Amino acid sequence: MNDDVSRRLEPFYLEDSKTFDEDYLNGFYSNTTDLALADLRASAAFRCHELFKDEVVKTVRADDVKILDSVYHVDIQDDPVYMMMPVWFFTFKYEDKPYTILVNGQTGKVVGTMPWQKKKIVALAASVFVLALALAVFFFWASMNKFLGFTRFYAAGISIMLTLGSVLFAKGLMGIKRIYKNLKLTQSEAIFKYVKKRQG
Repeated sequence: MNDDVSRRLEPFYLEDSKTFDEDYLNGFYSNTTDLALADLRASAAFRCHELFKDEVVKTVRADDVKILDSVYHVDIQDDPVYMMMPVWFFTFKYEDKPYTILVNGQTGKVVGTMPWQKKKIVALAASVFVLALALAVFFFWASMNKFLGFTRFYAAGISIMLTLGSVLFAKGLMGIKRIYKNLKLTQSEAIFKYVKKRQG
């Protein structure tokens, strides 16, 4: 499985790990690593470095934080301990496209997204946008014409609508970007084949 998928399934709480027992595998399949120790060490070191950078950035209270350079050293034992992590796979095809949904068997975290109809999402977004625009135009017109005498109320309404609309629009764009990324991961032919091969 590629590192991006594994990373998205995190966290796994290693403090809850138990000694291996073959009975755990009844009705399931398992994989051991197919990477050399040197590759595993490099991958683990890179992941540790990423986690460290993320934690450093979280401690700085500023809008735009960038780490320009860093030097890191990770000491990884020569005798790695293998652990089995519980991951559930759900694979299916919809309109001739493969979909794979993954679930962290320990936390219940879901990676991937279900198929969705773009036309309905675009129609809903357009409807909300038109409604918000109509309300903003109404508030603007009412404040200019002193409709019902609530000029200040309407001016405040316009400001609130524009501010709230901008925030919701930005959040919506970020949400759509996240959905597209999840959808791309979910529709990965490589992951679909990986799971199908093991499901026999």
